[in-house]
Amino acid sequence: MICSRNSGKLDVRVMNERRERASVQSAASKMRVVRFGIDSNSRWGRGMMKYRLLAVSVMALICWSWCGTIVVAGQMRIVHSIRFPAHVLFGGDIAWDGQYIWSAFYEVGDKIAGDGDVGPEIPCVRSLDPVDGSAGPFFQFGQGLDDRSGIVWDGNHLWVTRTGGLSGPIAQTVPDYIYEFEPDGTEVGFFELPGSPDIAANGLAFDGTHLWVSDSRHQQILQVDPQDMSVVKSIHSPGSTPLGLVWHGSSLFTVDGVTDEIYELDTSGNVLESWSTPLVAPFGITYDGDHFWVLDNATRTIYQLEEVPEPSVLALLAVVGPAVLLSAQYARRVARAPGREFPSSIQETHT
Repeated sequence: MICSRNSGKLDVRVMNERRERASVQSAASKMRVVRFGIDSNSRWGRGMMKYRLLAVSVMALICWSWCGTIVVAGQMRIVHSIRFPAHVLFGGDIAWDGQYIWSAFYEVGDKIAGDGDVGPEIPCVRSLDPVDGSAGPFFQFGQGLDDRSGIVWDGNHLWVTRTGGLSGPIAQTVPDYIYEFEPDGTEVGFFELPGSPDIAANGLAFDGTHLWVSDSRHQQILQVDPQDMSVVKSIHSPGSTPLGLVWHGSSLFTVDGVTDEIYELDTSGNVLESWSTPLVAPFGITYDGDHFWVLDNATRTIYQLEEVPEPSVLALLAVVGPAVLLSAQYARRVARAPGREFPSSIQETHT
């Protein structure tokens, strides 16, 4: 048998290389890698990396939840607006008859009488074109009381309330009435409101059978039989000052004078939904079949509103996506960044 000297030298070289590789691996296992101040080989460091990933997830959930909160709260935005006529001081509730927006406005007396003398503030039931605010049919409505009137169109007639005001001694002494009118101002009849004289009937709605009356003095909404004005039921208002009312679908909608929000209620008074509005002093509300209209006395304007659409999945991803991508890029930077390597014994000495 012939043995080669070269073969023996090769075996020694291979064995040395194996010893050297094992020594390097052993040394590496005793090294600690520090990235961004975190020892990634320690138990604490591995935990911190997990917490960072958890933080990324929490950030994404917060963004998603924030978007969802916008949807739940609900918001209205302005689509169109019409101004009060120049001689109108303020208005009350509003109603839609299929062509015009009606309200019981308070106007400067001489503009109605046309005699050149500035008279008292006169309530006038007036209609406005929803496109440009131009005047439509109107008629005078009594004299003297500084009140805000509810109004509703039942398909044939206008119903208008006369109340003694929101507060003050006169409110408890002057009877409160509801009148039924033809569109030309011909009076069909009138009734004393239930709870008169201690009621502030600032809003009216008609559900096809019954009238609904908002009472801002007692934070309630009354369902009333229009035949004899008897109260069928009362529900509590979600806001402290219920003003304008309108019936749409199978729900009541009311605007509150303190929260400036629109509430959708079922007939038991449960809040189904609510919307914040960008208005200053909303009072009257009506619905034209497509949009809500809300009267604002602070700006002397009637606004056409629509609900801000819910963010789509793409919109939500547009909010959450960038946060996730940035966090993923950060995680890759942490993984790829060169670390400061220290032998285990040195690291422990410095700590």
